[in-house]
Amino acid sequence: MTGYSQGAHQAFVAVNPANGNLCREFEVNFLGTVGHELHHCARTAKGKRGRSLWDTLIFEGLACHYESELRGSPPFYATFLFDMEQQRLLARVAAERDRKDFNYHAWFLGSEEENLPRYAGYSIGYSIVDRYIRKTGVPASKLLSAASDDFL
Repeated sequence: MTGYSQGAHQAFVAVNPANGNLCREFEVNFLGTVGHELHHCARTAKGKRGRSLWDTLIFEGLACHYESELRGSPPFYATFLFDMEQQRLLARVAAERDRKDFNYHAWFLGSEEENLPRYAGYSIGYSIVDRYIRKTGVPASKLLSAASDDFL
């Protein structure tokens, strides 16, 4: 199951009926996937869908955290990287954070060519948002209007 949002008013969820785990995991995964995409829509409606790498890390990290609120645990792709790998990539994030020409697919789905492991962007975004949520006690469901720079 996967999803994506287009703007503030459309979210799509694709379901693979041939997946052997579909029936067993449908309830939790469907709710989490829909919630993730609707969080994107709601944040976009607030004018918070930025275009830089940093904005996108926060955008995805918040949606992953909201998904965690709904599921009771983070999605696997939000905790995919080991801490050492994240630390290595945080230096790269710092150097490239304001870039608007970053490769979304490479950062979030992985790219050997760009030396980015699978789900790096989701994991890094989730960790950044996680530190903020632990510090402030404010859940992702209440952070729709938060500026990306609030998470620095």
